[in-house]
Amino acid sequence: QPVAGQVCLTLSDDSVITGSIMVADSCGRTDVATLVVTATVNTAPVVSVAVASPQFLCQPGAEVCAKLTIVDPDNGLSGTSTIGTVRLSDSTVCFIADTAGQYCNRVILSDSCGLTDTVSYCVEVIINQPPVCHLPGDTTYEQCEPVQICRPVSATDADGNLTDCRIVSGPGEMIGGNWCYTPIASGTATVTIRCTDACEATCEGSFATTFVLDQPPSVTCRVDTSFVMPDLYEVCLNGFACSDPDGDLISCASNMGPIVDGEICFVPVEGLNVIVVAAEDACGKTAICTTLVTVITVEQCPIIRLEKTEGTLQGHYENLQVTIENGGCLQIAGFDLLIGYDASALTFVQATAGELLTDCGWEYFTYRYGPDGNCESGCPSGMLRLVGLAETNNGPSHPSCYGPSDGGVYTLADLTFLVSNDRTFECQYVPVYFYWLDCGDNSVSNIDGDSLIIDSRIYNFEGGIIWDEFDDDQYPDGGRTAYSGAPDACLEGFKITPYRCLEFWNGGVDIVCADSIDARGDLNLNGIANEIADAVMYTGYFVQGLTAFSSPEASIAASDVNADGIALSVADLVYLIRVIVGDAGPYAKPLPDAFFAVEVRATAEGLEIGYEASSEVGAALLTFVVDGACGTPMLGDGAAGMSLLSGIRDKELRVLIYDIGSHGIAAGRNVLVTIPGDGIALTAVEAADYFGGAMTTTTRSLPTNDELLQNYPNPFNPTTAIQLTLASAAEWTVDIYNIAGQKIRQYAGRSDAGLVEVIWDATDYNGNRVASGIYLYRATAGNFTATRKMVLMK
Repeated sequence: QPVAGQVCLTLSDDSVITGSIMVADSCGRTDVATLVVTATVNTAPVVSVAVASPQFLCQPGAEVCAKLTIVDPDNGLSGTSTIGTVRLSDSTVCFIADTAGQYCNRVILSDSCGLTDTVSYCVEVIINQPPVCHLPGDTTYEQCEPVQICRPVSATDADGNLTDCRIVSGPGEMIGGNWCYTPIASGTATVTIRCTDACEATCEGSFATTFVLDQPPSVTCRVDTSFVMPDLYEVCLNGFACSDPDGDLISCASNMGPIVDGEICFVPVEGLNVIVVAAEDACGKTAICTTLVTVITVEQCPIIRLEKTEGTLQGHYENLQVTIENGGCLQIAGFDLLIGYDASALTFVQATAGELLTDCGWEYFTYRYGPDGNCESGCPSGMLRLVGLAETNNGPSHPSCYGPSDGGVYTLADLTFLVSNDRTFECQYVPVYFYWLDCGDNSVSNIDGDSLIIDSRIYNFEGGIIWDEFDDDQYPDGGRTAYSGAPDACLEGFKITPYRCLEFWNGGVDIVCADSIDARGDLNLNGIANEIADAVMYTGYFVQGLTAFSSPEASIAASDVNADGIALSVADLVYLIRVIVGDAGPYAKPLPDAFFAVEVRATAEGLEIGYEASSEVGAALLTFVVDGACGTPMLGDGAAGMSLLSGIRDKELRVLIYDIGSHGIAAGRNVLVTIPGDGIALTAVEAADYFGGAMTTTTRSLPTNDELLQNYPNPFNPTTAIQLTLASAAEWTVDIYNIAGQKIRQYAGRSDAGLVEVIWDATDYNGNRVASGIYLYRATAGNFTATRKMVLMK
């Protein structure tokens, strides 16, 4: 239907219409045109969505897009969505995911004709989580040798996108999920590990690994030493030790036997003995050290003896010999002796070279007052040093012989003393003794001068042992009596050390008792003291002198009537007259040979001081050194009724037991005093009898337990000493067995507490000599029994 220049058609579906249009004018002219119209009816859009779920995001806030599939042949589209934006340019719909979770969206697509299509979808959003590191803790590895250590290093990742773990700082390398490292020294390796995922999220941590590399053990040996021995018997040397800085020592041994408390005991051979100490740790590392022990055997160690005189008269000169004996196997070429004496009782006059020196033509002998040489004034009282040399550096002159060539007795020096006329010294024993201030005192040299020989034992003049260097149980170096012997430190050092093979015997002067010559007051020697005839003779002395006496020594001994210690004084004459007229009584003479023997026993509470006295004791003074706790001294049963005074000053405890009256300390054996505490040691004892006479005192320490000592010497030939210590009085037996277990000899007896000694002469019950070999000896005392081994070597 043409309408005003238009042709309007109504179409119901898609079609193609062909029509002719004729146009005529008023003149009747026409024109025809053909019109082809293709008509398309609009189609509504169709939309669908394709989206992967879940969606994985490395970081929150990332864009999540879905792909739209749009079908719309007519175009002219527009679109909206519930979340995000629809981009028709690339047919996507995108939104920002800030958190993990499910996101649901609705997309509406419209065309230009207003037709729409809608699609809804949901997508699960997962946001990447960082990995979690799993690292080992701090630990320590002990290694014998540096060995590679690998420790597991890992991480877990919830998203499964872990890429690697690597070392950020510290040594080592990553091998197959392990941190691996080979140490070069002891120390701590601190490592930081970082693990990363595909989103470059990380975890990080550190751990420390300490490596302790084994160090080798160390050993200590004593310095090389030497011995002179009368026979080859067991010796014990200390100064050996093993240690390990890692504390994994598994063995410490020597080729000479076990090491016990740093000491090795063995029986040496003559000549060179090599002690090898070896240590090994758990890693098999070792260390060794050696000590050379040179042993020279002699038949017997030499004895250097100070003479002990008998019955010495006061006011007279007395000679004492210094002798050496049993030295044939150890000849000497020099000596240095330090001698002490009581200068109030003895006055040293001179020393002359003995027959050994003069007969052999020794070139040097001298003596000096005091320990350090002659002095002008203030010399130490009662000290004398004797020095002798066989040869000096003076040309071709040489001695014809050296120290004793056989086992005889030879004189080294003759000492002259003036004995005090002070009568308080009568009946007294004045000791002359060897005295030690340093390592070189009382020593001798061998002929070559490369060995110094020092003390092995010290005896009193009666043969009682004062100090035994080889008996560390009874005579420990830490408890050494002052100035007695050279301490064990003298054997230490890194050069050739001295060796012990000298026995020293102290001597002295035994001053005669005046009444053994004549009784006090009996000047005319008629056996009646303090009579008028004695007074007449005494007055004659003051006019005529000693010619008034028919026997001067006896009359002088009887002249100290007033007992003041001064003979032949006018005071004695006055007192004699008082006695004769009855105004005074005569002085009693102190008992001769009076003694007071003190026994020291350690108890759980402290010290118990026992005693044995030959007669009733008027008073006793005990001096102790205190290096610990000290309680109040208490009197024992033997001092019942006596008075006790005590006090401590400068760690010295002095205990005086006395009585102003008629009581005394009972004669015989008993307990004198007990002292509670610890660290208390007796150092001096003085005692006087009931009449005021000084008593000879001795002290000894009683053992605290029964013990069987190793025989000495061992090995031996033909005699050996077997010693047993008793803590209390007991009956005892010593049985000797051969290696087959047969008893071949027995000794038995009962003894007080102290040391018991028997001498076995290698004979059986029948007096027959037994063969060389190993023998056993067993001691029994009360409930105590012990067995040891000894060797007879012929």
